[in-house]
Amino acid sequence: MFNSILVAFDNQAQSKKALDMAIEVAKKFEANIYLVTAISVPAASKHELLDYKIDDQVRKYIEEALKATAEEVEKEGVKVEPKVLYDLPGEAIVQYAKDKNVNLIVIGSNNRNALGRMFLGSVSNYVVHNAHSPVMVIKE
Repeated sequence: MFNSILVAFDNQAQSKKALDMAIEVAKKFEANIYLVTAISVPAASKHELLDYKIDDQVRKYIEEALKATAEEVEKEGVKVEPKVLYDLPGEAIVQYAKDKNVNLIVIGSNNRNALGRMFLGSVSNYVVHNAHSPVMVIKE
């Protein structure tokens, strides 16, 4: 049923819970995991209107942290591929899942109130409404 699972991961409590759930599912179905962190990049920079660069030290820290998490997943006996995406997080996750033809997206939700969603948006909400595969949202 599930042979590839994308986990949206930001090293926060809810994404750690999402990863734990994805590992359980992956073990049951012998699936591999795409462990994805999406770094928000202003929309204008995607179109080269701005020269937006992420500091090399920040980029290296993020990539190393994701790699360390992927190594922990591998210790659980699950094949994992870490990937850092530089784009608007919701869009990046949905597109990467489509490109990799994943069967399931697992994402945490930090349960913002309506006002918080209005001003800050919700990555999980965007993913649920735009993904081409089933989405499992892990809440508190």
